Amino acid sequence: MAEAYPTPEYKCLLCMKPYNQPRELPCNHSFCCPCLTAYIDKEHRTADEDRHYFPCPVCDKPTSPRDIDTDVDTWGTSFPINNIFINRTTKSSDDQNCEACRRVGESNPAVVWCTGCTEMLCKECRSFHDRNKMTVKHRLVPSKDGGFCDTTVNENCPNHEGHPLEVYCLDHSSMCCCICVVISHKNCNHIKTIDDVIKTTFTGQPPIETAWQIIKDEATTMLEDDESEMTFLNTKENEVSVEMTRKIQQAKDKLDGLNTTFQSELSDQ
Repeated sequence: MAEAYPTPEYKCLLCMKPYNQPRELPCNHSFCCPCLTAYIDKEHRTADEDRHYFPCPVCDKPTSPRDIDTDVDTWGTSFPINNIFINRTTKSSDDQNCEACRRVGESNPAVVWCTGCTEMLCKECRSFHDRNKMTVKHRLVPSKDGGFCDTTVNENCPNHEGHPLEVYCLDHSSMCCCICVVISHKNCNHIKTIDDVIKTTFTGQPPIETAWQIIKDEATTMLEDDESEMTFLNTKENEVSVEMTRKIQQAKDKLDGLNTTFQSELSDQ
């Protein structure tokens, strides 16, 4: 009977729990919206009043909201939702509302995801979006079963101009280009191509099942090797103990023999 493997859960680096309304910063690090809001508030209270940015919790990159004049409590919601990390079973209504409407205090269900603006739009905002010369060429992904499954990444690395984001570091929950991997993620152990992450997240996770099986097999092998090593060490310990006892006895017999010879020669004199 085949064993069931858990669906992988990507975790917020602030609370170390599965993402709740994940928001992505310009540096490509993502955090739960409540966690990010609390972090920003704490940073703002300890900084100068006229500072209009906060450091990323992971890379410390200075980050500003889209509108620096808005209340600090709303800065977290100004960043785009990272749909890759939204668990389909835990999506809230806010996760599926138009982000353009939310900025003006309205709440309307989103019908498309704009890959250029990296935000969700309702029917009316989509209409304005299509009429705007600056956004008419943006690719819009329609909603399907309450989710936006198209996760194609057409962005360049914000740190290395001209280099596309090609891989994803699971250790830091960050998308990277090839230069980022060499410079900033050379010691990371869990780096995958973005395509692999997308396939793993949205196609039933067969690669993850295989990975879990490999991990299980490796763990079993390690346990067996440890047991074999312990058995070998115990056997070796017994052999060494027996050999030492024999050597000690030989030394005692030799000393007794020398003592007997010495006593005999001493008596003859």
